[in-house]
Amino acid sequence: MQSVATPHDSNTSNEPRLDQNPKRTHLSDNGLRLFDLLPAEVISIIFAYYIQDSSRISRDPFFALTLGRICRRWRKIAWATPNLWTSLSIGYKYGMNVAHTPVELAEEWLSRSGALPVSIQHTFDNFQSHFRYFENALRECQRMLKVYSRYSDRWGSLSLALPSAPIEGFTLPRTPSMLQGLTLHVYRDDYADLPEYPRITAFSKCSPKNVKLIAVEVDLNWTTATHLHLEFVDMAEVLRIFQKASKLSRCTLRDIPHYGTDVSTIIRHAPIICPVLECLDVAFAEEEAQIIFCRSITLPALKHLTIGSSEWDTSDLSVDELIFFLAQSPCTLETLGIETVVFERGTLLRLVPVLSSLTNLEISSGFSYRPEQQLTDLRNFCLLLAGPGGLPPHLLPFAHAATQPFLPVLENFLWDGYEAYPWETIPRLLKPAMPDDASYCRPLKSVKILCRYRGALEVQYIQEDVIQQLFEFKDVKFDFTVRSDDIGQESEIDWLQTSLEKIKRR
Repeated sequence: MQSVATPHDSNTSNEPRLDQNPKRTHLSDNGLRLFDLLPAEVISIIFAYYIQDSSRISRDPFFALTLGRICRRWRKIAWATPNLWTSLSIGYKYGMNVAHTPVELAEEWLSRSGALPVSIQHTFDNFQSHFRYFENALRECQRMLKVYSRYSDRWGSLSLALPSAPIEGFTLPRTPSMLQGLTLHVYRDDYADLPEYPRITAFSKCSPKNVKLIAVEVDLNWTTATHLHLEFVDMAEVLRIFQKASKLSRCTLRDIPHYGTDVSTIIRHAPIICPVLECLDVAFAEEEAQIIFCRSITLPALKHLTIGSSEWDTSDLSVDELIFFLAQSPCTLETLGIETVVFERGTLLRLVPVLSSLTNLEISSGFSYRPEQQLTDLRNFCLLLAGPGGLPPHLLPFAHAATQPFLPVLENFLWDGYEAYPWETIPRLLKPAMPDDASYCRPLKSVKILCRYRGALEVQYIQEDVIQQLFEFKDVKFDFTVRSDDIGQESEIDWLQTSLEKIKRR
């Protein structure tokens, strides 16, 4: 096959060819002669291991071409070694010389992969800011998709980030029976009109295990999917997928809106049960999406939950809906990561009673224009964990018999926020005050506090008596950090060490 001139395979630059620059090979003349005495089969194996170095591929996705520039024998061996050509990554850059567009390169590259499964990644970059190249780029995308489709029966992994026009007209001449991973990111002019865009039907016979979809709805065979990532996908579509994807074990949902689509027919027999889903990371774009999700989905195997909202959404999420969801999913939750700033006031206090199995708690309070309210909520939460009776009964949003501590099996605690943490409450986080002087310690292994600030530093030093009490817990790792988030003045301070030094200077 005739070779294709590419930026990596041509000799039009002032840089000398690799075969004319012995230093670039990292081998002496004697070393090259000894290497060339090896059988072609052995050299091809060495080439395959050499290419597998991920650091090389990240620097240059076309690194396999370099082997063909050393000498004719290396070129012949490299070109005949299918393992070198199973991974293709192309990003269309504006201003690229037309002679260097990679359509021919992709065709030749994939043809060298023999009968092996191939991994294809194609990214169309920053198209909206370069209008004079847009039409040419769209045509290039369509040509590239035709090349990729000819090898669809050998797709092991496919990742496409493209404008909507080329991918909406995409067709497949062969069934992608080997496809294990599918990523589709469709750039839209207006994300508010997503339900009105046509569904992608080309992949209806595909059964990938790992799926990532951004701003696109796709017909798939969901029965084998185990890992799912969705962004800017309507809640109605999320419910449809959960109905079919019974083998899901990990799921990430980002910026999930509800566009008013009628979901009554989907949840007619609610709740929808995903029996083996253990890890869920979800950020809702609006409260209505959260309500529909929490009332429609049951996850009996859920162990790890992270929940927040879109950074563009200003409405509060409902803690009552979250409590309903956890009660409806009779799961043994081990990890909870929660962004409290997006929930209504008092969220943590109301959540605690349903978190008795929790071993890992990660709280992010985020930046708020209501810092006094957040600080009050944080202090009340810390007092609640200090032991039964730590918080006055009139502040409790529920009835509780003061006999047992909350979060009894907690092992790792992380708090990240813009409030000044009440350091004096930490000893009681470790060893709650119990009635009748009963002794009890939470099995904590790690306590990490990150206090962020902007502008003037207003974080209080850790009190001496608090530090002395913490030294008693030799098996617990403490990490107390104060961080400035001011642009251009980012810095971190070990606050435990700083507080100790202040005490010594007295």
